[in-house]
Amino acid sequence: MMQGCISGPAEPLPERPLRYRVKRRAGGWSVVINACATRPMADKARAEALARALQAEADGLRHQTRRRVS
Repeated sequence: MMQGCISGPAEPLPERPLRYRVKRRAGGWSVVINACATRPMADKARAEALARALQAEADGLRHQTRRRVS
């Protein structure tokens, strides 16, 4: 069993913006966020479209999370 006391509400973690970007890598183009990357794609336009789609999804999820907590 754990014992202890929490004095007051916990501080919310600071929000880190999630930004997907496209980076030249291994003879192609990868979508990158933090230290994670997709496999390289030959077509830069396709990688940019994927990055935009992933960014829109992440922004939508973040918006829903903020709305629920408030």
